[in-house]
Amino acid sequence: MDGPDDVSLKIATLQAIGYICETIKPEILSMRSNEILTAVIHGAREEEPSVDVQLPAINALYISLEFVRDNFKREGERNYIMQVVCEATQNLSVPVQVGAFECLVRIMSLYYDKMVFYMERALFELTVLGMKHPEESISLQAVEFWSTAAEYGEAPETESKNFAKIALPEIIPVLLGLLTRQDEDADEDEWNVSMVAATCLALLAQTVPEAIVPAAAVKTFGSIPDGPDPTVLTPLVTQALPILVDMTRDENLHVKDTVAWTLGRICDLLVVTLKPDEHLHPLISALVNALEDKPRIDANCCWAFMNLSDQLNSFYKEEGATSSSVPLSSYYKGIVTALLRVTDGTDNESNFRTFAYEALASYVTYAGPESITLLGIDDRNNWNELQSNLCSDLISVVYMLCNGIEPLADQIMTVLLGLTRSSKTSAVLEDAFLIAGTMAATLEVKLPPYIQAFLPFLYPALKAHQDTQLCTVAIGIIGDISRDWRAERAIPILSCFGDTALAIDSGFEPYLDHTMDVKLVDARKENEWRCREQREREHAAAANQLSSFYEEEGATLSSGLFALYL
Repeated sequence: MDGPDDVSLKIATLQAIGYICETIKPEILSMRSNEILTAVIHGAREEEPSVDVQLPAINALYISLEFVRDNFKREGERNYIMQVVCEATQNLSVPVQVGAFECLVRIMSLYYDKMVFYMERALFELTVLGMKHPEESISLQAVEFWSTAAEYGEAPETESKNFAKIALPEIIPVLLGLLTRQDEDADEDEWNVSMVAATCLALLAQTVPEAIVPAAAVKTFGSIPDGPDPTVLTPLVTQALPILVDMTRDENLHVKDTVAWTLGRICDLLVVTLKPDEHLHPLISALVNALEDKPRIDANCCWAFMNLSDQLNSFYKEEGATSSSVPLSSYYKGIVTALLRVTDGTDNESNFRTFAYEALASYVTYAGPESITLLGIDDRNNWNELQSNLCSDLISVVYMLCNGIEPLADQIMTVLLGLTRSSKTSAVLEDAFLIAGTMAATLEVKLPPYIQAFLPFLYPALKAHQDTQLCTVAIGIIGDISRDWRAERAIPILSCFGDTALAIDSGFEPYLDHTMDVKLVDARKENEWRCREQREREHAAAANQLSSFYEEEGATLSSGLFALYL
């Protein structure tokens, strides 16, 4: 039955097995469970080329789950069954996906005590993705899975595995979103995804009453700001903020996580409703204290700090305020110190250290000199070292991704401009310029939109003759930009001139004599013969580049001049 001509026979056979499983008592069928299970699993496998075969196989598997208890007791067979079902939830066919989620719901109800391993490895992620699926039939079954997990976890005869309690932070936002997925023309008695989500929330409230009610209420409040006029919400924020600040000390982690997220939403969308004298101190104190909690809560707190800095500074600067007059400036040292402690972690669970770095970047961008001086010399050195290390990492990423970095170019160059604007340390500026050079070499002709914004920062570096390294790096960037991004990088000044000549074509001819005179003087000043030999070789290569260019363009160059130079 493996040939392409046997598809119809496979379908008919699997449908017949399904009918048999549906009509004959399970205790009778259990004696032939191995044969039945082999047939339906073979048809439901990911390797089965025909969706028309997979669908009746999944349906037959759903019916047969009740009498394959002996098979589920054996770990190897159970693992294979779960693998096939989980793979089927990602099938391209919607009916097969629905059937697979139906199987998971039934498996949860029949074999709840054996699901710990699979929840950790796959079921949690698969069902959350299923709830978010745009196809309502799939979303409905994925929600039903969590209703079943909550219901059977509270059954007296079952030892609770706390599946629902552990998953609350992820599933509550999704369920609340599903409540809004309603069709105005739908029948009131229709069992739609909104009703299923409401039922699931009710079951979760019974299972985890100490967390679901406050967490759901806070999550609902946090979902409101994106829409109404902030002036309308100002009284609500004024009333709710003290309560939310107190809830950051709640004993339940799910509640604290949701509160931190909601505070971040307020800082992002409703910062104009905050009264600095009344709200900033308790809000910042609560977020700083919450930073010493679980990684997920830390991530949301760092996100809230970043939003607070971005939005509050932008709002006050639009009003003409200076960096020192922004109300947040007096809290700078405490916030930065707290964020630096977060970055000292060894892992990056929930991306909490990434959010801490982003928050730090925001505070440095908007901080004035009087705020920067609040940091001790060790703090500033650590901060500069951190920035340099991150720049080095970014250069490596750009090299590795090559053209793949283009979707992130806007974000990278925006951050880079902010870094060059705020940094007063030449080492950090060098690293920032090196990133710009790397981006120039990678993006090639797609770089020009960023050049005008970046050039004002290059001019001071080119004039910084006392800082040789910074000046040299700046020269190299000019070469990278000017060479039409074809030639190999050139650090020496003459190579930079050669790149510029290639970029502007015959427009470089008026500057040729002056350029060559400068290089002749430079070469004659070289006293050490080893250094002179190396430099002359480099100059000769650059001169040949200029000569070749002008020969191609039909221009005539002074042979005497080149004779002297070479």
